[in-house]
Amino acid sequence: EGVNFNKNNAPKNYFIINIRLAYKKLLKYYLKLNNLPAYFIATSLYSYYKYYFKNA
Repeated sequence: EGVNFNKNNAPKNYFIINIRLAYKKLLKYYLKLNNLPAYFIATSLYSYYKYYFKNA
């Protein structure tokens, strides 16, 4: 459920709030990129996914 911005007591800085939430979400996925080599190595060592990558 979202925020009703037409109410009298709606937050006036909703744009800033949404920017901060978007930044937080982007940061979450950006930090996961640091673990990318570990995920790649783990999936390539697993025999089923190794077969999948070779046949893709």
